[in-house]
Amino acid sequence: MNLGDAFLDYLREHPIGRVTPGAGVIFDEYDGVIPDLVFATNERIRKTLIGGRFRAAPEIVIEILTPGASNEKRDRHIKRSLFALKGDGEYWIVDPENRCVEVHRRNQAGDLVFEKTLMQCDELTCAALPGFSVRVDSLFV
Repeated sequence: MNLGDAFLDYLREHPIGRVTPGAGVIFDEYDGVIPDLVFATNERIRKTLIGGRFRAAPEIVIEILTPGASNEKRDRHIKRSLFALKGDGEYWIVDPENRCVEVHRRNQAGDLVFEKTLMQCDELTCAALPGFSVRVDSLFV
């Protein structure tokens, strides 16, 4: 909820898009996911939001790890791999147990790669959200 609140605070001042919990993302007739939280720009929403579901990946997909090996495998590997193939934005993994955020971003070749793990005193920022910044420790209070 705290990350969603940080997005909402930012978007009140910079109405460039929308943050949505649990929005379906349908890539094709066989592949779809329901991320915990997504951010999409107004332009992406106009082009891809149909019937309450995205028909292409939003700019930021956020998964919040749920305890359990199968849940972690789904978020870290299965969903991330699908987004790596079908998406074009960022993929964040929020890890409440370790109180950190893993950031996966596109490199110059267009591949989704692990960029860094942000710990409690670090600031989470994003190129898609100019001026957005939130301390990681504020996400876990």
